[in-house]
Amino acid sequence: MFNFGNQPSLFEYLKDNIAHLWQPNWNMKEERQYTADLMDFLDKHLKKTHRIRPEDGRGLADIGIDGKIGIELKLDLHSKSEINRLTGQIQDYLEDYEQVIVLLLGKVSPSVVRDVRYNMRKLVKPYEEPDPLLGNFRKVQSKEIAVIARSPGQVSRPRTNNNYDDNSLLSQARRLDKKLGW
Repeated sequence: MFNFGNQPSLFEYLKDNIAHLWQPNWNMKEERQYTADLMDFLDKHLKKTHRIRPEDGRGLADIGIDGKIGIELKLDLHSKSEINRLTGQIQDYLEDYEQVIVLLLGKVSPSVVRDVRYNMRKLVKPYEEPDPLLGNFRKVQSKEIAVIARSPGQVSRPRTNNNYDDNSLLSQARRLDKKLGW
């Protein structure tokens, strides 16, 4: 994916805004409620220029964007068997998506987050392709996976240089900065 100038790629934009601007209602009890809430957030900010759809029931990620990016949500992930199941799911998703965001929500220990990140790094391996300009081979990463952990009470500072397609997110970040006293 080419990225010209200072404008982030859609994947980077999504990672940043899900991690910093999306404010879910932490009183929800089910993963599907968080999925619906995230869909509403994404619809408000991307619907004009991107196709956002729930992918449930089709063996795909919870949310799909433009058929290229999958978002998988997991609530209160804690056991080794759940981590292994998630790893298998993401491995399957990489056949359908170029990039995947794994969103760990709720009560998730730092060791679980580390284990998930470790497993995701193992799934995405660079390969070599010929470089036509230099005549040698270069390593290329074909797929990307991002792991984001969010929990109640977590305050994360939004980045203010995020200006993908919608300046309203930048103004939201500034309002949140002001509200948090940054």
